[in-house]
Order: sequence, then structure tokens, then C-alpha cells
Amino acid sequence: MKGEIVFIVGIAVAAILCNVVLRIQKAIKKVQTYMVDIEQAHEVANELTSSFTESIIHDKEESVNRSSQEGNVIKKTGILPMPAYFIGRQLANQRIKKYLSEKYILLSDEMKSMGRLSEETRSMWYTRDFLENLLTEMFYYNANGVRFYYGQFEDDDTLPTSGQLCLIPILTRLSVDGVVRDIILEDQPDFAERISMPRDANFTLTREFNSLLLSPPISMNHENYFPFE
Repeated sequence: MKGEIVFIVGIAVAAILCNVVLRIQKAIKKVQTYMVDIEQAHEVANELTSSFTESIIHDKEESVNRSSQEGNVIKKTGILPMPAYFIGRQLANQRIKKYLSEKYILLSDEMKSMGRLSEETRSMWYTRDFLENLLTEMFYYNANGVRFYYGQFEDDDTLPTSGQLCLIPILTRLSVDGVVRDIILEDQPDFAERISMPRDANFTLTREFNSLLLSPPISMNHENYFPFE
């Protein structure tokens, strides 16, 4: 009788141990699966980071090479090659005349029908200081470009720009996932400190990184070279 009890107890203990072992094995498999998933996630993240870094390095190398080539040309000839944005006087004139004969008329007529005294914007003028400050901001935030949003000045007939079209420049940066995203200054960690600093309303180049979002440029409806006949 005693032997039978010992035998039964032994079987029960063995069954319990087998169950424990099976549970441990299942837990180990789950952990291994999680580890594989984590390793795969790390691999993907490393690949994205590596690709992003290589892209930045490539762009910088291209920029350095291009600057070096341009520098050599200037040293040899004293003349700077034409910029990439150059489209020529004739094409520029063609596009400006098309705007003035189509959208400009429609927009100006709409403004008049709304009782506004001003016509729609024909052109916009930026000072050199304005553009240099914009470039300073780009270097400060490591921006890769500028996105210009169309906007509209406030309705105020005491101002010559009342209701006119304006451009609002927003810096952009290439994100890790390869998307060009806007840099919103209010979201930057140094915004509170920067906004408390005095700003130069005339956009004088101070190199203190103290302006942007930038005010719209002056809307110019006179003293324009284009269009010509």
C-alpha cells in the first residue's frame, strides 16, 4: 500500500514537472520570437538611419564638389556660371504676361467686386538682408529648403496691401522617413527663449538667428521691368 502511494505521488510530481517544463519551453519560444522581432526592428531602423545618413553625406559631397568646381571656374575666368533657376528673359516674360492676362485680371476683378481698393499682387520684392537672414535660419535649423505658402494680407483699406496675395516662407527639413516636413518654430525647443529676444523689423543681418516665421515681403505693383512687349 505504501509503495502504491509513493508510486502515485511520483507520477503526479512527474506530471507537474512535465507541465512546468512545457510552460517554460513555450515561454522561451515566445521570448525568442520577441527577440527576433526586436532584432528585425533594429535592422530596419539601422537601414533607414544608414540610408538617411548616406543621403546627407552624398548631398554634402555633391555640394562641396559643385562649390569646388564653381570656385575653380571663377578663379580661372573671374565669371560665375549661370544659376540653376535661370530661365531667360523671354520665358520669364511669357509666364508673367500669362499671369497678368489671366489670373491677375480675375483676382483683381474679384477684389473690386468685394469693395477693396487695391488690385491683386503683381510681384514681390525681397531685400538682400531678408534673404541672408533666411539663409542664416536655414543653417541654424539644418533646413534643406523653403516651402512658400500662398496667403492673404488682412483686410485693411488704410494699407496698400489690403487683401492682397502674400507668400509665407516656412523652412523644411528631410525627416528620417524620407519626407520633407515643415519646421514649425513654435515646436522647437529654443522657441521660448528666441521669441523673448528683440527682433530686427528691417531684417538687418545680425547673425543672431532672431527671426522667422518671416513677415511677408513687400507687394510691388509698380517699378516692374516685366512684362515687356
